[in-house]
Amino acid sequence: MFEIDDLQRMITNPADIRTLEMLDDDKITPRSQIQQQINEIVARQPQSVQNAYNMIVQNDRAKEEAELRMELQELRMRGASTAVLNAKQKLYDIENDLSLSEMQADQQKMQVKSSLSVTDYMMLESD
Repeated sequence: MFEIDDLQRMITNPADIRTLEMLDDDKITPRSQIQQQINEIVARQPQSVQNAYNMIVQNDRAKEEAELRMELQELRMRGASTAVLNAKQKLYDIENDLSLSEMQADQQKMQVKSSLSVTDYMMLESD
């Protein structure tokens, strides 16, 4: 989501690299706070690094959105129920909800999946 690995390869400050490693492993802090810390690190970088990082993040988000649309279309074509389609969208929304920590997001995604029937779960997972 934050493309931390890409950012680490672009920066040279050892303290910033260590901070990024810690942020990448953080499962408890809300992702909005992680995003804020990443933004602060990016702001200290040369303009070329800022531009490159922002382009990588924008491209990744566009790719994720396109993949979601394609996966939803494929599910519709395979006759997926409304519950499966809604679950797929909810999983995407949870993944992109920055107010949640990674741990909270994982818990919510498990709840969404566990609310499906076995058939719907299999359809969702086969996508």
